[in-house]
Amino acid sequence: MSLIVSLEAENFRLFRKRHWTFHRDINFLWGANGSGKTSLLEALYLFSYGRSFRTSQRRELINALGPLRLKLMILTQESSHELLFHFDGKRCLRLRDGKPSSALEFISDLFSLYLGTPLIFEVFTSRKGVLRWIDSLCAGLDSLYIRELFRYNKVLESRNRLLRDGKVNNFEFEVWNDKFIEGARRILERRVHLLKELNLRLKGRGVSLQLYGSSLRGPAPIDEEMRLKKSLWGPHLDGVRFLGDERDLRIFGSTGLWKTAFFSVVEAFSSLFQERKGQRPLLLVDDFDADLDRDHQGISLESIRGQAVLTYVTSGLFSDRTGCSFLEV
Repeated sequence: MSLIVSLEAENFRLFRKRHWTFHRDINFLWGANGSGKTSLLEALYLFSYGRSFRTSQRRELINALGPLRLKLMILTQESSHELLFHFDGKRCLRLRDGKPSSALEFISDLFSLYLGTPLIFEVFTSRKGVLRWIDSLCAGLDSLYIRELFRYNKVLESRNRLLRDGKVNNFEFEVWNDKFIEGARRILERRVHLLKELNLRLKGRGVSLQLYGSSLRGPAPIDEEMRLKKSLWGPHLDGVRFLGDERDLRIFGSTGLWKTAFFSVVEAFSSLFQERKGQRPLLLVDDFDADLDRDHQGISLESIRGQAVLTYVTSGLFSDRTGCSFLEV
């Protein structure tokens, strides 16, 4: 895994052409609302996932001045590398040291976690939101997990089609059902193992994670699935609870407590990631000072290890910190 050294953005969002150099630890990014702080995080995120956390339409990333071009310099244990992301409105091109590269190769070079207030809110209020986030952590530890999810969703789609058509007593359904059960088992195993590892590292912090849902109960009655014409069990229907002192924080926690618990889980994952990969993930933290008083800001900062880019709007808030970098958009 890698450290980011510099980023060059051209015709991206509101940036005509900008360049930033990063510190190996915490980088504080200050600017007024609407100045482009989140866009900088979005540019870095693109190198990990090939997509934005704000929109599914790549055309929205390009300003009116020309094709989008992002160049990221990273430093690995072996050497430095240049990653290039280019999009002209139709064709997307990824280059690593001048050679075409796949999305999976990009995420292998740089794994980042976006931690913004909208995401944190979604994680604590949406079953699908927290599941997507947990799956992104699984993918960070093993990029092949993305393929597992993709394969499972395709099988689920085929199984649901046969249920809608009432074709459950033929060989085709038997084949897809066996694939569905095996795919569900593999995904459940990955999630259970991840949560077990995280909870071990969360001991003593008053925070824990709890998996719930149909996968833990096993297959649903096929007669009921036929009646409703859809799959009634599987990892796509599961969820994860954030518990604070054994109570569901979604029900009993404030936004400030959510963020504090969230950063505790991030630190636990970063520790696990370092153990497996030899380096911590890049943290992209948006609106860090929102919904946190000074005490909770201190607690959350203490949970951040490794390289991070944090945006904030309160001028001079972290000016007394050393061993870090202050950037402005």
